[in-house]
Amino acid sequence: ILEPTTALTLPTVTPAAQVVAAGAKVSLTATGQATAQRFVWAQVSGPPVVLAGANTKTVEFIAPAVSSPTDVVLRVGIGHHNFSSDGPIAAFVDAVIRLNP
Repeated sequence: ILEPTTALTLPTVTPAAQVVAAGAKVSLTATGQATAQRFVWAQVSGPPVVLAGANTKTVEFIAPAVSSPTDVVLRVGIGHHNFSSDGPIAAFVDAVIRLNP
């Protein structure tokens, strides 16, 4: 198993929370870990969105239309190696995007 030579710290996401209207382009960037080599974004909850850049520091999507205020929660995982049994994930952080009708 490949172990990181430097401990990872919890990343931050900018912005960590935001409110957007339908059709808005949403962009989030993970920072705070200079030695991280791998980034993986995934949607945890909310109406489905298509993530562009899901394997990079910055992820983007277009806010879908909703009939009432609804949250989309995204999670980013960061690590030193590929995300597998040979390269364990090191840290996660969530970001909340509030969609307004």
